[in-house]
Amino acid sequence: MQWLKDFINGFFRFLMDGFRWLAEALGEVLAYVAYTVYDGLLTVIFTFASAVDLSAVAFNIAAQYAGLPSQLIWLVNQVELPQSMTYIAAAIVIRMLLNLIPAAFTRI
Repeated sequence: MQWLKDFINGFFRFLMDGFRWLAEALGEVLAYVAYTVYDGLLTVIFTFASAVDLSAVAFNIAAQYAGLPSQLIWLVNQVELPQSMTYIAAAIVIRMLLNLIPAAFTRI
């Protein structure tokens, strides 16, 4: 009778190991999919921000028109102040758009 007990315990242990392996594999697949989607979203946002970035050109024209010294214009461009202002403005716009999502669901 001991052999039957050992067989049943071994079978269910094998079955539980299989379920555990399946759950871990499913978790890894879901994590990979979430990472891929998130990475793709960030790539699209970065590409869009890089393509639309005319802030340095606009700043240079405005600074030259305002009569700023060329050394100050160079310094501002080296610390990438115009680009950082573009990113901050884009973050504010994205935040404002994300605030619209809960409003759309609560007004149904």
